[in-house]
Parts: sequence; structure tokens; C-alpha cells
Amino acid sequence: MCYCNPSIRTIQCDSPMCVPPKEEKPVKKKLAIRLLEEKLELHGNMVALDKFLDDPNNTREIDPREVELMYVQLEGMKAYYGALNYRAYFHANQKWPDA
Repeated sequence: MCYCNPSIRTIQCDSPMCVPPKEEKPVKKKLAIRLLEEKLELHGNMVALDKFLDDPNNTREIDPREVELMYVQLEGMKAYYGALNYRAYFHANQKWPDA
């Protein structure tokens, strides 16, 4: 089919203006949606790690330094979750929560 004149049934006419339409790029997810997805994934990981650390039987045979680092990791995850929450609030409401 001719792209400059759809009534012509050839693949392309000889016109330099006859070019196929550009393929549209897939639409990027909105930042608010990406933040929400990341927040949900992080929350699941935090809950799993917290639950793991709550049971002493899980950490009995792990080096105490590594267990200590797991607690540090959990605190870091909580801080990151707080930052994501703050940003997600802004993108959902177009204002900062403390403004």
C-alpha cells in the first residue's frame, strides 16, 4: 500500500514523500506508578527480612556480624522506603507533605 495515497495498492509509490509511518515508542510509565511499584516491592522485601530476623532459629547459625549487617540493611531499607513515600506523595498530590 502506498503511504502517501492509501488508495494505491502498491507497496510504495516512487514519491520521495511516500514513507511508512514512524513506529511510536512505547509510552514510559509515569513516575508516580514506578515509585509505587518500587515502594511495594521494597515493602515486601522489608517484611520478609524483618520476619526472618524476628525468629532466632533463622539466625542461629549465621555469623553475628552478618546478622548485625542484616539489621543495618533493614534500617537502610526503612529509610529508603520513607524517601519513596515522600516522593510518591508529591507526585500524587503535586505538593510536598510538609508544605
